[in-house]
Amino acid sequence: TRLQGDWSSDVCSSDLIIQCHLIVEYYVNRCLAACYRTMRGDDAPRFTFQQKVDLLPKWSFGFAWIRPGVIHLNKLRNKIAHNIHFSLTPADLAPIERAIRPVATAGGRAMPVGMACIDEICLQASMALDGWIRRINGASDLGVGAYEIRLYRKEVD
Repeated sequence: TRLQGDWSSDVCSSDLIIQCHLIVEYYVNRCLAACYRTMRGDDAPRFTFQQKVDLLPKWSFGFAWIRPGVIHLNKLRNKIAHNIHFSLTPADLAPIERAIRPVATAGGRAMPVGMACIDEICLQASMALDGWIRRINGASDLGVGAYEIRLYRKEVD
């Protein structure tokens, strides 16, 4: 039947992309809550994933190198969510591979291949965002503005 054919799509790849997207979104939400008081609590405004990424600081360290890969991860998630027949190709992973390569291959590590790239972007993005969260929260409970002032004054490293 047609339904049986629909179930034959690559469910494992889809599941991994959706799970990794949810993990990265969790850290994006935590980072936004650290940056902006209005993003804290149950009454925080609701945004799309892309809008949330756009609201993140545009600093040149930490998350900056991985941002294009995270944006592409969101595009893949959207393709999966809106097309039951979506099938992942190597070309779909190319932007993610470019984003993760500098860190993934540091110290002579082998470049992740295939779906291992999805795991790697999840790991790198989560670590980068967690680093920002720790820096912002360590500077002040006032959020990103207080951190940027302290960074400008060279009070934090």
